[in-house]
Amino acid sequence: MVFSSLTFLLFFLPLTVGLYFAMPKTSGKNAVLLIASLVFYAWGEPVWVFALIGLTLLVWACSAVIAKSEKSWMRRAALAVAVLGPMGVLLYVKYAGFLLSPVLGLAGITLKTVVMPLGISFFTFQIVTYAVDVYRERELYQPRPLDLLLYIGCFPQLVAGPIVCYKDVYSQLRERAITMDDFTAGMKRFATGLGKKVILANICGMIVSDVVGNQALYGMSVAGTWYMAVLYSLQIYFDFSGYSDMAIGMGRLFGFHYLENFDYPYMSKGIAEFWRRWHISLGKFFREYLYIPLGGNRCSRARQLFNLLVVWSLTGLWHGADVNFVLWGLYYFVLIALERFVFKTLLDKLPGLLRGLMTYALVLVGWIIFYFTDTAQLATYLSAMFGLGGVELITSELWIVVNQYSWFPLLALAAAFPLWRAVRTDVLDRLRPLQTVWLTVVFILSVLLIVGQSYNPFIYFRF
Repeated sequence: MVFSSLTFLLFFLPLTVGLYFAMPKTSGKNAVLLIASLVFYAWGEPVWVFALIGLTLLVWACSAVIAKSEKSWMRRAALAVAVLGPMGVLLYVKYAGFLLSPVLGLAGITLKTVVMPLGISFFTFQIVTYAVDVYRERELYQPRPLDLLLYIGCFPQLVAGPIVCYKDVYSQLRERAITMDDFTAGMKRFATGLGKKVILANICGMIVSDVVGNQALYGMSVAGTWYMAVLYSLQIYFDFSGYSDMAIGMGRLFGFHYLENFDYPYMSKGIAEFWRRWHISLGKFFREYLYIPLGGNRCSRARQLFNLLVVWSLTGLWHGADVNFVLWGLYYFVLIALERFVFKTLLDKLPGLLRGLMTYALVLVGWIIFYFTDTAQLATYLSAMFGLGGVELITSELWIVVNQYSWFPLLALAAAFPLWRAVRTDVLDRLRPLQTVWLTVVFILSVLLIVGQSYNPFIYFRF
């Protein structure tokens, strides 16, 4: 089940919301939300829902030892089990084939793998944050396993985030106030995310598929590859930020206040800034639970480089068990290292607009690396982007695509920037009553488009 489906929009969500608000106490609301979350996950993963429950019970039992034991070795051992158990499942399911199959193949051994369940990277990281947070602060221990299962498996953010650190929401599991303002704001945020996904991301994705899938017809050109990169950058942004908007909006409907996951990343004036604005919850996880424990910036330059290499190698691998994701992570390691240690003084002297354009161009190259899991096709596209191999600057066939989709890519590009911030406050205040009308239109249009579209899951479901 996906958020952008008629089953979810017209049946699952209204039923869940109705039952949720019919419960007078937080305990009853938690029970409704937990049952709904298990049904939601079992809808697509009828077997792995039991693994989710089992891993939660494992980390809950370990956290009891961590919180109550006075022996440091027992606490460390329990933490190791709580972290390595779920991480071991993740490593086997997601990476065993990638890491071991080439070696075992030489010995004539075939490794049996399983289909990767939806959202395993996201809920595994949430399990880790809980275990580590309890190890650091005993008072964060959750004595009720069902409440812990609700934190790990809550359906708004279960499959594709944002990654919610336990310390940020543990008090909300016990008691939370739900106001009409929260409910209204949550519905508006959900409608915004739905429009991003169905109207903007899906149509951008259709153009990308058209360009990539018809190279023989349109011909390869420098302009064509950059055009595709821009459209894919918009597709993945609206797809993922749209999901985050829907998750944050639904969380607010139920009284949870999740932290923001995107902050207009394409307006960044540097690669480090881009990653402070893109998938904020993942960056926060790696910073607080890996980079800082490794030493962060409080060490020599050589050690900082090592820390960055570890973080970005794992960031690449987190996104998928393919060579291109490793290259993508290393690409950003190199860019951030150069930005921080080599070109910082020079970059600080450049005009902001130029730095923004340079950053976006580098990000576009990164999205090409991210997109193509076939390394031969990746090499072909990267070569074409820079005019290597006798590729034409532009082909007449490309204009067919541009004319076919007319102004839509420009509209999508404009929507990726906070243009509303340039409008005077008094004008925004006068327009605010129209927001509800506008978002209602967006919601209705999104539903109508869903009726005519085939199944189109969110990009980050596969991670």
